[in-house]
Amino acid sequence: ALCTKASGGSLQKAALKPGAPSPLDKTVWDLTLEEVDSKSIRGPLSIEEVERRVGKLWIAARRFPIKQGAKVRPIDDFSACLVNKAFGVKEKISLKSVDSVVCYARAWANSLDDAGAMRVTDTTGTVWQTMLSEDWHGKVNWTDLHGRVADLKSAYKQLPAHPAHACFGLIAVKDPVANEVRLFETLSLMFGQTAAVYAFLRFSRALSALALKLLWLVSVEFFDDFIQVEPAATAKDAQEKMESLLTLLGWQIASDPEKRKPFADMFVALGVMISFESAKAGEIALAPKPGRVEGIREQMEMIIQKGDMDFKE
Repeated sequence: ALCTKASGGSLQKAALKPGAPSPLDKTVWDLTLEEVDSKSIRGPLSIEEVERRVGKLWIAARRFPIKQGAKVRPIDDFSACLVNKAFGVKEKISLKSVDSVVCYARAWANSLDDAGAMRVTDTTGTVWQTMLSEDWHGKVNWTDLHGRVADLKSAYKQLPAHPAHACFGLIAVKDPVANEVRLFETLSLMFGQTAAVYAFLRFSRALSALALKLLWLVSVEFFDDFIQVEPAATAKDAQEKMESLLTLLGWQIASDPEKRKPFADMFVALGVMISFESAKAGEIALAPKPGRVEGIREQMEMIIQKGDMDFKE
């Protein structure tokens, strides 16, 4: 069906038609050229160049921007060009979450008995028990929990697309100067592809499993975020191990100081402030991350002034 649509030219003509001018056109174009420099896409390409590379039955997804605060993220509409409709799945994604972090931390905080033994019962009812080394100096150190997030840089762009799918992996971006649409060949997984989500999550779960099996690290993966839980005494070592594992396997880690933060007893993960300050007493506190309440308040004031709400609001 996709090939029939492409050969008829309807999808190709739709992709090549410039949309209405937008103040974000230049931003999207500049971000696209940055991806060319990073070698996650190739272009711009003429129609003749595209057809020499992938044949005449090509399909291109139009690129559009979304604003996330001050940040602009380019999204490729693989739904409008019907590529996402060609993907089907029978498996349901099982994502971990803040709940998983809390459950692991709570089990850890409550694992030590008066005799100095660490005891945890897993979801199958199996009891795991061992005496703690004297190096832990009793209950205080073992349950002095800290957390952090290891974040991958442009995670989707680090996984290559299959060469056989090249004719379905083109994107169309408007050149704001020429007011014409240019074509680019994608070389990696792209935001906007349904299949990319499933493909990437297999990798992130595998990375978390390797960290556990090989290095005994407790981490909760959520897409490209890996939330680590560790006692303060071994926190620095745990960060070095996680980052070394990811680097050894060829992954790039976000190095921005705002993202690459050390372990702390209070940290932000998945949009939530998590506090282990009272973990030794068996308490874990959750709160909105800084700025979240203010952002909601501003949004509500705008809605009140406007007098109505759209579907997304």
